[in-house]
Amino acid sequence: MKNETFRSSLGQRITGLDELRGIAILVVLFAHFTHFRKLSPALSEFNLGAIGVDLFFIISGYLIMKILLKERGNSGAYQRFYVRRIFRILPLFFVALAVGTLLAILLNESLSGLICYFTFSQNLLAEQPPIGDLLPSHFQPFPGLAPLWSLAVEEHTYLLLPLLSFKLRENFLKCVLVVISVTGIFLKFSAAYQFIDTSTWMVYSNPHETWFRMQYIAIGSLLALSNWRIPFSIISCVWIACAGTYGFGLIEWFAVCIMVTLVQSCVNGSPFIRNRALARLGVLCYGIYILHVFIMVGFEHLPMPNAIRFPLFLLTCYCVAELSFQFFEMPIQKLRVRFEPSVKN
Repeated sequence: MKNETFRSSLGQRITGLDELRGIAILVVLFAHFTHFRKLSPALSEFNLGAIGVDLFFIISGYLIMKILLKERGNSGAYQRFYVRRIFRILPLFFVALAVGTLLAILLNESLSGLICYFTFSQNLLAEQPPIGDLLPSHFQPFPGLAPLWSLAVEEHTYLLLPLLSFKLRENFLKCVLVVISVTGIFLKFSAAYQFIDTSTWMVYSNPHETWFRMQYIAIGSLLALSNWRIPFSIISCVWIACAGTYGFGLIEWFAVCIMVTLVQSCVNGSPFIRNRALARLGVLCYGIYILHVFIMVGFEHLPMPNAIRFPLFLLTCYCVAELSFQFFEMPIQKLRVRFEPSVKN
């Protein structure tokens, strides 16, 4: 028997997490805008946008694991989880892919890389060019789709986390998440030291590959489990040991500690910040993230100073995402009840 009504998660959200998402998307937009406009080479080398995306990963890991733990023992848990993910992620993803494909056709670019997007393997190719570039390359065969690498990372974890959370006892699950985190850290820093270049912060060949970023989602997943501090302490010790004297590696670890603290403060009912505007940005962050490069390219040739261009760019991103959320994403999500099995303990 199917569920008869759609229940939105908007009324069940954890206070403060949407605000953190709002901050994360602002960080990403600011980093991409300054990079695209070539306003601050130093900021581009610092890779501020990646820190914002990593915060998304940690929050996503926590929320997904929390959902999966609730579903333990329920019939139809796998189907319900994947139906919800499909209806939340794929509709807007395919809209962006269609726009990117159309632009590639207009620019007479090859469509040979299209299969990478359908298989969510676009983040496993060669190094990404400067984000937001209108013209494609060997990594970015379609213009405007640079942000979609992070969707591939999340989709890969969606294949693994349900299996782990439904089949493993909590203590063993913690051990597996620690192993995933430690493996990601080792791979990341081993690559970093092979390609190290003191002239830039971006020292490994493709930082968007899943095995370089899976530790963030694993750490977020740990936060949804009891007694997570000891496993996180182990991960922290490994991170510091691997980073050694590599300055940005230590900065990344410090940033992760701050992110974990902020997420835990929200979970414990004492959020770092409460702000309706930031919370709304957090609700709309998926649409903003998917569509913002297209909007940014549209603003490229407008005759106005950057001090005006950036606020107008933010406002446009918000308006487009709000329209998408209200009139496209939510109506499609309501259709998912036709495919969701009802909960039976």
